[in-house]
Amino acid sequence: MDAFQLGIFQLGFASIYAAIGNLIFGTVTLPNGAVEWFSILGLAVICSAYGFVVQPIAQKYTTPESTGFLFSLEPVFSAIFAFIFLSEIMGGQGYLGALLILIGVLIANLPSKKQMILEEMKE
Repeated sequence: MDAFQLGIFQLGFASIYAAIGNLIFGTVTLPNGAVEWFSILGLAVICSAYGFVVQPIAQKYTTPESTGFLFSLEPVFSAIFAFIFLSEIMGGQGYLGALLILIGVLIANLPSKKQMILEEMKE
């Protein structure tokens, strides 16, 4: 399937489901000022559209292991960016959780003995 088309479909269906959920469970109010509209436009284009459309295109050119590795580090990146941009401080449990995530990701991405033997046999 075309990765660009897949991204458009993902974005479209996510938008439809979000709109339905908002109509059922929320109250619809439109922003009043230009700052709010600019924020919504920025979030819609940069965070949603760019993310949903570019992600499948980029995944076409990388391995599943690399993609899984990056996705599993999302909580760690979130904590780092929250510290840098919002001056948030994690407690001891937060640091322990980040350490456990990093250890788990590193262990999961270590080459297994079977993979190492197969690579040696290829050479």
